[in-house]
Amino acid sequence: MNPKNQFEGFFDNPEKPLTFNGETIKPPIGACIQTLMMICASVPDWHKQPAMRMFVCEGLHMASDQMREYNERGEDPPVTCGEAAFMMILGDLLSATTQYASDEEKKKFLSDEDED
Repeated sequence: MNPKNQFEGFFDNPEKPLTFNGETIKPPIGACIQTLMMICASVPDWHKQPAMRMFVCEGLHMASDQMREYNERGEDPPVTCGEAAFMMILGDLLSATTQYASDEEKKKFLSDEDED
């Protein structure tokens, strides 16, 4: 008997969330931030590559959404000061290098509104 492929068709529909046994997989905040650290350390010019910028933007977006969920529940997110500072630096670097942003990044993540 062959096991069922849980990832069947995942890459055919980028809007479909990754699921396992019927449950949506949501990586923890720490895993998102550590992945971003690994990318930035191993690819020094990631901010000049549109695909890498999108990956970093998505990672920051995912981590910040989870942090917001913790705050809404009145809990402290499991993020160190160093991880929070790293996220802020990434955001500043992305903002300072928008000339490398793809049209997709501009449409999805860049706006004239200041969310602070």
